[in-house]
Amino acid sequence: MNKRLTYTDLSKPVDTMPLRVDVLMIRIRPTDNEWVKEAQQSVHDQCYPHLGLLELENESRELSIGAAWNALVQASEADLVLMMGDDDAITPDLVSCMVDGYRAMRRKAPNLIRVTTNCTVVDNETGLSAIANGLHHTGMFQRRYLLDHPFDEELAKNVGLKMASGIDHSQRLLGEPMSVGIMHHAGYLYRQHAFMASGNPIQLRPRTHGNA
Repeated sequence: MNKRLTYTDLSKPVDTMPLRVDVLMIRIRPTDNEWVKEAQQSVHDQCYPHLGLLELENESRELSIGAAWNALVQASEADLVLMMGDDDAITPDLVSCMVDGYRAMRRKAPNLIRVTTNCTVVDNETGLSAIANGLHHTGMFQRRYLLDHPFDEELAKNVGLKMASGIDHSQRLLGEPMSVGIMHHAGYLYRQHAFMASGNPIQLRPRTHGNA
């Protein structure tokens, strides 16, 4: 063998216990709604193999967002659950990327229970889209954590923010990460429109071309 060549064996043990993931979707729109169809198809298109889609019909808005999330968590049997709006979509590699990140970061942060990413905001009126650094979706959670720490069922909106705030407080007390963001990925496509739950639109600007 050429003495100028070097080879390092970086083989790692194969994980024979794949994590099961369920995407949890509160459906407040009819099944023939185009946004709902796009959301469902984006889950079907995921490259992660150990995946399910669990939907809860809530067109009447009888359940609060928190109560609907809690019902979905209780109905799931997955290891990890990813919250998703029925007006949003996800890129085909999002679940795989989040599971890989969760596995890798758990080695150094054994108390990790939530992973999220940046969002790509898609404005329904203008057609503009942009990566919104610092705008994170509700995220992917250990299901057993949410069974012990359910979402606030009293809130009409910002239920995910309330949960994230509670986790941030807990990890400060613990001194170890419990929630992390995968900042290089923006595969959650957040649809911005007049009827979105948050009611806080982000001003997007068209991209300009030219010399810097």
